[in-house]
Amino acid sequence: MYRYWISNVAGLGTRKLPKLLEYFQTAEHIYAACDQAEESWPKEFQKERMLLEQAKRTWNLEEEWNRFLETGIGFVTLEDLKYPKKLRNIDDPPYALFYKGKLPDANKISVAIVGARQRSAYGESAARELANALAKYDIQVISGLARGIDSDAHKGCLERNGKTFGVLGCGVDVVYPQGNRYLYEKLIETGGGVISEFPLQTQALKMNFPRRNRIISGLSDVIVVVEARKKSGSLITADFAMEQGKEVFALPGRICDSLSEGCNQLINDGCGIITDVNSFLESLGIQTEQNSKEQFSEKILLEKEERLLYSLIDFTPIGIGALMQKTSLSFLDLMKNLEFLKAKNLIVEHPSNYFVRIKLT
Repeated sequence: MYRYWISNVAGLGTRKLPKLLEYFQTAEHIYAACDQAEESWPKEFQKERMLLEQAKRTWNLEEEWNRFLETGIGFVTLEDLKYPKKLRNIDDPPYALFYKGKLPDANKISVAIVGARQRSAYGESAARELANALAKYDIQVISGLARGIDSDAHKGCLERNGKTFGVLGCGVDVVYPQGNRYLYEKLIETGGGVISEFPLQTQALKMNFPRRNRIISGLSDVIVVVEARKKSGSLITADFAMEQGKEVFALPGRICDSLSEGCNQLINDGCGIITDVNSFLESLGIQTEQNSKEQFSEKILLEKEERLLYSLIDFTPIGIGALMQKTSLSFLDLMKNLEFLKAKNLIVEHPSNYFVRIKLT
C-alpha cells in the first residue's frame, strides 16, 4: 500500500522518484522518512520532501488502499518482479502501472502499431491487415486505443482472436475516447488489457499522451507507423523506440499526401519499410509459406472481369464514373463485380460510390 500511496503523489516526476527509491530503498521507507526532520533529508530532495509530507498528511493510507483493492484493478511497480521486463529496461520507466485485464506476456513478441487519428481508407485497411496477420502468429499488438489507426490495429487483432493491449493517456478507469468503450471492454474480455501509469480518475489531458508513447514503444519489440503527418504523436513514439534501441518500420505513402509525410521521412531516415505483409512477418522470424499459398489461391479465384476491375483500383479512391469510362462493362455488371470484390475483402467502398484496394500484397 506504500507503493500505491507514492504512485499517487503528484509532482514527483519519473526522474526524481527512482533517485528517491535508490536513496531510501523502498516506498515504505520514504513514507516513514516523512516524519524525520528536514535536515535529515538530502538537499536535492527538499522539494520532493514537502510534496511527500503533504501527501502523507492528506491521505488515509489504509482507507485509500482498501478502496483501491475493491476496484479489482491490477497494480505493479518497479519494486515488483511482475513488472514488465521490456519496460524495466528503458531509460525512463514509469514507477507504477495500473491495468485492467492482463499485462503483455514478456515471452511473446509484441508489435506496436500506431498512426494518425484522421487516417485514410488505405491506412485503415493496412493497420487492420497487419494486426490480423500478427495475431494469426500469436504476436501481441500494442497501441494507444485512440481513434483512427490505433483502433484499427486493435480491431484487426481481435478479428483473429489475438491479444492486444491499449496504453492510455488517462487512468485505466477512464474510457477515452468514449466512442471506444466497446473496444476498451473487448480488449479486456479477450485476454488483453488496458494499461496506464496515471492514477485512477486521471482525465485524458493533452500533455499525458507524449508520456504514454514511451510506454507503447517500451512494451514492444518492434514499432510500425502506418500513417503520420510531419508533426505527429506517432513520430514521438518512433523517436522513443529508436532511443530504446527498438526497430521501427513505416508504411510508405504518396509523396503528395500529408498523411504520408511522417512515414516517408522515417523511411528516408533509414527506418524499415513495409511493402507487403509476408516480408514484414519474415523480418520477425515468422515462416509464412501458408500465407503465400492462401493469397495465391485468393488471386486465382478471380474471374476475368473481376481481375480487370481489381487492376484499375489502387490505394487512391476511384469513383464509379471513372471505372465506367475505363471498362466496357454495363452499370449492372460493374456493380455486380464490385460487390464480388468487396465480398472477397479485396476492396472497400470509401466514401460512398468510391472504391479503394485494401490488400497490401
